[in-house]
Amino acid sequence: MYPQIDLSYPANLLVRASKGCKKKVLSLVMCLGYLALLYSSIGSSEAQTPIRLTFNQATDTSPAWDPRGGTIAYLRPKTTGGSVFDAYRVLSSGQGGEVPLLTGLNTDFGTAVGISWIGTTGFLGIEEAISGFEVLRFDTAQAPFNRTTANGSDAANQLLLSINGGGGGGLTKFSRDGLTALVRISTAGSVGSISIRAGTVASMVGQVVTTFGTPIFVNSSTFDATFTKGGALTPDGSMAIVAVPLSSTNGPHDLIARPVSNPQSSINLTNNASSGATNIQPDVSPDGRTIVFARSTTGNSGPFDLFTIGIDGSNLTQITNTPNFSETSPSWATDGTSLAFEGIHTLGFESDAPALLPGESRNANIYLLSLAPSSTVTPGTKLLEPPAVVVTNRSIQLTLTPFKNAQRKAASALRTLAAKAQGVFDLSPRASAKFTFKYEVRVNGSGSARKTKLSKFSRRNLVTFKNLPPGNFTTKFRVQIFEKKGRKNTLVGRTKFSPSATFTVS
Repeated sequence: MYPQIDLSYPANLLVRASKGCKKKVLSLVMCLGYLALLYSSIGSSEAQTPIRLTFNQATDTSPAWDPRGGTIAYLRPKTTGGSVFDAYRVLSSGQGGEVPLLTGLNTDFGTAVGISWIGTTGFLGIEEAISGFEVLRFDTAQAPFNRTTANGSDAANQLLLSINGGGGGGLTKFSRDGLTALVRISTAGSVGSISIRAGTVASMVGQVVTTFGTPIFVNSSTFDATFTKGGALTPDGSMAIVAVPLSSTNGPHDLIARPVSNPQSSINLTNNASSGATNIQPDVSPDGRTIVFARSTTGNSGPFDLFTIGIDGSNLTQITNTPNFSETSPSWATDGTSLAFEGIHTLGFESDAPALLPGESRNANIYLLSLAPSSTVTPGTKLLEPPAVVVTNRSIQLTLTPFKNAQRKAASALRTLAAKAQGVFDLSPRASAKFTFKYEVRVNGSGSARKTKLSKFSRRNLVTFKNLPPGNFTTKFRVQIFEKKGRKNTLVGRTKFSPSATFTVS
């Protein structure tokens, strides 16, 4: 069995490995070595390549990652280049295709102008703009749903808030706990007072829009801010982070953080708009410690790269560096290890990674970027022979024997591939790296689960489990690969657990 490709790895590197394995250009040991090398090469964020999730020729935009798991909602215009959107979803695994959630009327504007998950309820906050802006609560359990109502509630949508004045909407976000809402409100179109207000979700229904919640940001004659470049709430709804222009409506923008309970207090997180950079579309990590956002050093014209920064303005980190590929609208995965974002190539650079398909026209799509790729590699390479199992009363003894020269060949493959990769992935020299292999065994069954500690390979590895209760059991094992750096052993890869034997204790 040849290695299966884990989507959390950089796509362009995986293509090379998978092609080599499928064509048997690489031995099975080399395949394992290659994948383990890929895992260890992620230290440079610039080596990562996003994985494309949507393939429609329309512009897919505004991804929102469901806090419950692997579903990513996003917007798609009804017609190419149109301003009327429907809501779709795609799984982070890429399986199951692109599925409509909510479609609506084809008017000048329409349903699903903006989307945000309302905590883990399974409801999406949806903006609708027909005769006026509204915030709806859409029940995704009823998807796919076609909305034929022009305004107000229907069988799948509850009206939460009407935003009068013609210039409201454009920013509706909910906290990860689902209790607080952040809404952009205008009293009289683009010429009236424009504000960002925060309040409880429970208080939205029937609330007078101009008195909903608390004003956190209000435009002024100095900046005339329209607040259309994104905002977010911390998971508990205690703080709002909004992109605010410094000198004009169009920016450049800084990210300003304000406590919802004390909006007079502000922290300028990015503090570089005065030098011409713009920082937009923030999203707060599930643990509330880190903000991801899009930044352009050339103002709002882009291209944009993704950055992270601490909630207190510390630890600024650049995540992507792609001059010809623009990343915007990032959204955190539930476990904080990945991001969904909207990506689009600069005109004329459609072949830059992640390359578009041959002949495909340039358009925005939803992509997945792994920040902390799983170290799992597949069990396709046989490092251990199937174990021999001896059952004695209520004890078992397993004997695991490595295939001849398996460790030496795998280590050699890792070193060789690391050496060949010099200058390509900007890796530190590793041609003389030392690798060690450790195994662990688990036994499951009859309400009992046991496991061994990590143990180094030897010529004959004996594992014993004593005092097992009567019943049927299954053993499984995996191998972990470590690179020795000075006195420290660093995990660079592991196989998935492989079923190895079944037995009965009487």
